[in-house]
Amino acid sequence: MSAFTGTCQMLTGWGRAVPSRAMVGGPIDLDDLQELVASRPSRGVLGRGAGRSYGDAAQNMDGYVLAPVTRSHMELNVAAATLRASASTSFTEMLAAVVPHGLILPVLPGTRHLTMGGAVAADVHGKNQRRDGSIAAWIDEIELIDGRGSLRTLTPEGDPGAFWATVGGMGLTGLILAVTIRLLRIRSALLEVTSRRLADLDALLAALDEAESRLPPAARPPRARRPVLRGHALVGARLQQPVVPQSAPGAPRPGRSDALLPPAGRG
Repeated sequence: MSAFTGTCQMLTGWGRAVPSRAMVGGPIDLDDLQELVASRPSRGVLGRGAGRSYGDAAQNMDGYVLAPVTRSHMELNVAAATLRASASTSFTEMLAAVVPHGLILPVLPGTRHLTMGGAVAADVHGKNQRRDGSIAAWIDEIELIDGRGSLRTLTPEGDPGAFWATVGGMGLTGLILAVTIRLLRIRSALLEVTSRRLADLDALLAALDEAESRLPPAARPPRARRPVLRGHALVGARLQQPVVPQSAPGAPRPGRSDALLPPAGRG
């Protein structure tokens, strides 16, 4: 079996429940990684992202855990609006790379600290799920090492069974190495947000159904007020043109000016 250099560590998820110990190490060279998986160690080999799952995902008690699975690496194709990112590349790194080019990831979960591999394994979603689906809808290609140690490239058309078992499969089909994803084009990284107070739960649900924005309403939990439930809906839409921050009250703070994009034709 290939040598695995790691240390025994106590692992938990984001919820810090059900801690367990595993041998943690990585990244390791591709050939060594394939050999390790092919050797079928008794407790298996599992890839770990940022450890932001609430449960006990990617802990693998008494087994091997790769953390990180890969080195951070990105290949951005601005013309095609696609990004190939290694599994251990974080959303923070990806956003920093693509937003200056007028592009953005099509799905933005509740934290920017998760990794591409973990996002695919959990099939994450954002506030635009009802219109654009989860991250699965935007993936062109997944590169992974399967349970036999073979390097495979999965696409929705080429191998739909393995592809859809991997997306949302929590790492059980193999170790994700890289993912190619389609991006959205934007003119600004800022949002225009409309806030609406709604009289009751029926009105809140109706607002959710009527929203035309790509980012549909985010409903705050209704507050119990006898005899009805009141709600609050926020509708977000990306600005269509860059905005220069002003010093007027309520204008964007200068410290946020790095979120603005250059005019079309630059970058």
